[in-house]
Amino acid sequence: MSITKKTLLVVGSLLIVIILLLVFYFRFFVLTDYLNLEEQYLTKNIEQSLKVLNNRSNSMFATSQDWANWDDTHNYISDVNQAYADSNLSYFDYANLKLNFFALIDNNENIKYIGLFDLKNNTPR
Repeated sequence: MSITKKTLLVVGSLLIVIILLLVFYFRFFVLTDYLNLEEQYLTKNIEQSLKVLNNRSNSMFATSQDWANWDDTHNYISDVNQAYADSNLSYFDYANLKLNFFALIDNNENIKYIGLFDLKNNTPR
């Protein structure tokens, strides 16, 4: 066997070994760490999203409690007074409260008022 063939055989074998070692390294160390890091970011993002949803839910609950205890709202549900609706149920309030949907429902589950608002386009629906 000539020296050129031996050299090519040794260089080729070393190249294959180096490639296999790199594949092994990336597969078992880099990829595993990357997947762990991705899982940590995902967990953090989910926790942040849950906190935002929880805060928004608490805010909506507080708003509903405020409106439910208001005598004018109670009277509106009893007699469906249009003056109340005109002065208190404007679309400006939807934007301030950051609500897309607002409904007033009596104890018998009858819908007394429904309003829809597109917060993205800031328009009534």
